Amino acid sequence: MKESTNPIRIEIPEETIRILKIDKTRFGTSSMNELYNKIINNYVDESPVNMRNLVLLKNSLVEEIKDITESQLRAIIDIVARNSIKDLRVDDPGRMVSISIKPTSISEEGFNTLYQICNVDHFSSMTKAIRNLLISYTKLAVIEREKIILKHDIQKLQYAIRNHLRVSITHKNKDYIVSPYILITPVDDFSNYLIAKTEDHEYKLFRVINIKINKVIEYSMFEITKREKETLNKYAQDGITIFDSEILNIFKKALNQDQIDEVFPNVINQLRGLTGNEHQIKAK
Repeated sequence: MKESTNPIRIEIPEETIRILKIDKTRFGTSSMNELYNKIINNYVDESPVNMRNLVLLKNSLVEEIKDITESQLRAIIDIVARNSIKDLRVDDPGRMVSISIKPTSISEEGFNTLYQICNVDHFSSMTKAIRNLLISYTKLAVIEREKIILKHDIQKLQYAIRNHLRVSITHKNKDYIVSPYILITPVDDFSNYLIAKTEDHEYKLFRVINIKINKVIEYSMFEITKREKETLNKYAQDGITIFDSEILNIFKKALNQDQIDEVFPNVINQLRGLTGNEHQIKAK
């Protein structure tokens, strides 16, 4: 990390820290500091604060305006930053709680983005940006927060799915080499799920939070049979990656009994009944 890694102290609403403490347990992070660092690194380019856009603006100004001075550049960025880094409103903030964040290697990329924009002389901008990242994160649904914490694992699985690559994982102290098919998201559950082929099951359901991804096996492609391809095509045609818990339970039973083809039409009909045809759910 290019700049000082001294702890950063900020104040956040009591409700925000309450949710963060729950997530530390829910997502199995070793400490609050690890959770803070994961949020900063994985959410910095997706949150309303969108600090990376300011980095792009700064680089563009330097490239397009050859004779721009450092003071002019800072003035422009400061104006944009003041409009981009706004306090997020909390309905009932209660009392403010002081927390300390120690930057680690987990968040090196995220902090370097912040350091590129926030002038050290205006350190309050840095603290405000981090404060808003944390508040914005806690306003998301649990399942969306899980996607942020598991961002890199989910990206690895998406990469393997796109390229038909096998993945080495550990689940409940057992090692698997799986052929990943699809990621699904229940609308009223708290976890993302992976459907994959294992040595024992044609279709097996894993909670992503409960698996450790050891590696994507780059030169171990798997073939999809005609039957499997037809099933996955049904997913794509109907745009289904989101289920409610009732349908997910039906799905689990079908997967365990390798009866997906028989159960799939019923799942489709129930999902349409829940969402309505006008609310097509898009595949990832």
